[in-house]
Amino acid sequence: MQKYRVAAIHSCFAFLISAVVVALPGCGDPIVDGVAAMNKTKLQQLYNCYKLYSNNHGYQGPVDKETLTTFLLQDQFKTNLKRMQIDRENLDALFLNDRDGKPFKVRWAVNGFGDKAVIFEEEGVNGMRWVALQEAREVDAKEYEALWTGKQKVETVLPSQEAGPEDAGP
Repeated sequence: MQKYRVAAIHSCFAFLISAVVVALPGCGDPIVDGVAAMNKTKLQQLYNCYKLYSNNHGYQGPVDKETLTTFLLQDQFKTNLKRMQIDRENLDALFLNDRDGKPFKVRWAVNGFGDKAVIFEEEGVNGMRWVALQEAREVDAKEYEALWTGKQKVETVLPSQEAGPEDAGP
């Protein structure tokens, strides 16, 4: 029963994120503010771009960086990227961690990633690294490895129960 409830929560959350990210231009400031709030860090931006791709490809993630970049450069996503505060002319910056400047590790081609981590901070701070799930969270080396290899599924934690990477400090 719990497994199905988690799946339903993930499906509803994915739908809501997609609706906000792909909303039509000119709908007003609440949409712009809402999208900006979900994209405060590069980790969040890259995760949401991965999700945007997946939602447009039968919940199959992109196979590599080039595939995702080519998808994002389509004219139909200009407004999305602008609202997400992503520079279309410098998409390479999207793949660099704003905490340490190192490239993110990405699990490419993940199918149905609602309960799987897909974006990973390479180095982290003080032995802890950020991982993009439904909400980003900081994990130790053991949990990081289990999430990276796909051996551990994501436990559902409500966004109000933990801080995001923007709250972690330098």
